[in-house]
This record gives sequence, C-alpha cells and structure tokens, in this order.
Amino acid sequence: MLPQIDAFFVRVLAAEKVRKQLSAPPTGHWDCVKVSEWTDDDTALLRAVGTLDTEWESVARGFVFTIKFDAEGNWKIVASEPLSKEETERLGSVHSHLLKLAQ
Repeated sequence: MLPQIDAFFVRVLAAEKVRKQLSAPPTGHWDCVKVSEWTDDDTALLRAVGTLDTEWESVARGFVFTIKFDAEGNWKIVASEPLSKEETERLGSVHSHLLKLAQ
C-alpha cells in the first residue's frame, strides 16, 4: 500500500484503542483504495475503506484523502476526512462485488 496512507491507518487504529478503551490495539487492513477524481492537474481525491478488528467486532471505516503532486511526481496528503457510513458501505460493497467477479 502507499506508506503515507498506511501511516494514517496506524493512527486511526491507535485512536480507536483510546476511544473504545480497548486492552489491546485493534488490527486492521485497507479493503479498497481508489482515486475517485482529479480536481485539477496536480490534485486527486482518493477514497479508502479499511476494516478495524477489535476483540469483539470488525468495523469498516472510510476516508477521503486529498493528495497533491509536485512537478517530480512526489505526493503528500494535504487533507483527510471520514466518509459517511453510507459511502463507506457502498464503496466496500462495490469492492466485494468486484472481488467475486475476479474469481
């Protein structure tokens, strides 16, 4: 996966541990990551859905990242925000459907 996106997910996992007062940090993985649109020549919106697994449950979390590219092709996350529950579920179900088609 993309290192900056993975680092963001690690922070999400740590925050979830604190928020839910878990004895062990949750584990997790990205299920679906895709560029959904280019807003201009050097800015893209990337939508990602990941699964957080705790001792008791698995929960999907979705995010949209604004990514900026420089002239050399290097990129950085300039903004991130959570996706709505509905968009997270829709993106996750589209990904699941595509996986089934690929088998």
